[in-house]
Order: sequence, then C-alpha cells, then structure tokens
Amino acid sequence: MSEFNQDDNNLVVRSGSGCEISFQVLQDVYNTITGKTETIFKPYFDCYELRFSDLKNLHSALEQTLEQYNCVSSSCSITLRYSDGKSERFSGFSRFELQGLSRNVCIEEVELDYDFLIILPKTKEAKTYNVVISLRSTLGVMHGHNLLGASDAARDLFARFDRGTAKLIVHYVDLAVARNFEGTFEGWFASLPRKKFSIFRIRAPLFSRPISFLARSLSIVLVAYLMFRFHASAVVDLQSLFKIGILSAAAFTVVNAGTLYLGIATQAWLGRMIPYSFINLSSADEDAERSHTNVFLRRWGKVFLAALSSIIVGLITAYITKWLDI
Repeated sequence: MSEFNQDDNNLVVRSGSGCEISFQVLQDVYNTITGKTETIFKPYFDCYELRFSDLKNLHSALEQTLEQYNCVSSSCSITLRYSDGKSERFSGFSRFELQGLSRNVCIEEVELDYDFLIILPKTKEAKTYNVVISLRSTLGVMHGHNLLGASDAARDLFARFDRGTAKLIVHYVDLAVARNFEGTFEGWFASLPRKKFSIFRIRAPLFSRPISFLARSLSIVLVAYLMFRFHASAVVDLQSLFKIGILSAAAFTVVNAGTLYLGIATQAWLGRMIPYSFINLSSADEDAERSHTNVFLRRWGKVFLAALSSIIVGLITAYITKWLDI
C-alpha cells in the first residue's frame, strides 16, 4: 500500500509489517542492489529554429535545476555532427563555445550529454544521473543527402518515416529528479521559435498523387477527344472501326508509358518537400537554407513542367495518329 503527496519526494511505501519507507530511499536501495537505472525517452517533431544563444539558455537552465540538489560532480560533453558525415566532440560547454563554431560546414545534429552525481536528502550514497539531449536539423540532413549523393530510396525513407527533430533521454535512479530535468528541457524547448512555412510546402506531399493523376488523366482525355475529332469521319465500316480502335489503344498505351515516369518523378519531388527544423550556428547553415529554398522553387518548376509535358505527350500522340492517316 502506498500514499501519494503533492511532492514526489514525500511518497512513502508501507511494508507488510506496517513500516513506512520513503520511496526515494526505496529507489536508492533498488539501484544499490541491482545496479539498474530507469529511463525516460521522449521524441519531438516540432519544426524549430535553433541558435547558439538558445543552447546557452538550455545549459544555464539545466545548471539552475541542478542547484537544488547536492551535486558531488558533473560533466558535460557536446557532439556536433555535420552534413558531410564528420563529427566533433567537446569535453565541456566552454570549449564548445570557444571552438565549436570554427568549421564552415552545415550542422546536422547537436547532442548534449550530461552526467550528474547527486546525493539526495534521504540517501547517503551519490547516484549517477545521465541526461542526453539530441537536437536535429532536418534541413541539415537533407543538405547532407545532396552532399553525399544519397539514393532516392534513402531520401524517400527519410521524408516519410524519419522526421524526428529532437529527443530527450534521462537515465535516473529517483523519478522526481528525472521529472525536474524533463520539465526544464520541455520548458526550454517550448520557448524555441517555430519555423513558418507556406501551404505549398506543408501540403506538398499530399498534392503529389492528385497532381500526377490529374495531369495523366487530362492527357488521356485530350488524346481521346482529338482521336474522335480526327477519325470520326473515317469510320465507314467495321474494318475501319477496327483500325481506329487498334490505333486508339496504341495511342493510349504510348501516353500512359510516356507519362508514367513523369508521374513517379512528380510524386518524388513533392513528397520530399517537407517542413524542416533548422540549427543556425554558422554562415554555412544559412547558406544551406538559402540553397534549400532555391531547390524548393526549382522542384515546383519541375512539377509544372512535368504536368505540361504529360499534356504535350498526349497532343503529339494524337497528331501522329492523324499524320498516319489510317
């Protein structure tokens, strides 16, 4: 039987003999005996923009949270992963602040790894708490795809299934301490500015199939109409009707085959136009965003040309049948 109070530190567990044991002590004893810790894992998918000042605010917020505990020791390491596949690791936030912005390469991910050795009021032994915060620039990931020549399959898999922008992992002994770190991160994360996108980017993956289907359908309808206009007067008997039927089937096959690739390409182009998170720590990151904006505009241009090409294929096919004059 257990009793809950407003403060998690006051949670008590009543044993079978009627003795009350602090839940804080119980968790400490469990860790001492088994050596096991518990884990909080939370993914995030918000499209934010992160600057260096935001990282400093996060570091300060975690230090302030730590002040309420008897922290015997603490350490921090920061790992930067770049779009070119390379990475750098710094053994402290001050080192990162001095050296971390020296490489002129777009950043794909920033990972902060904290280790705290904390003695709680009702325990005598210091326990380790590990907080890992991963902040991911999905714009940097897409930029890396271009730099490293990623396959179409890899790009499509990322756009559909791998769009996480941040994650928080806390390995803990005492739940109340872990919840405090979690609350600190979520309060900071909620304060980050969110990226704003046009409806054309937000809805682009949803538009991919309808646009492709509409362009191909319009091309087929156009071919059917022109075939009727060009050959209706030529149908005088069953033999001529049969010839026109064969010619029409051939024309529709050519249109369908000719526009199939255009339809697949259109779906791929639009399917990859996803909203993104953005880590802006250097001029290389700003250059990557400008480049991505240009790619976005070019893709819409390609979609327009693909739709127009589908219609042109239908027109050319219909006029070829007229020129054959069967």
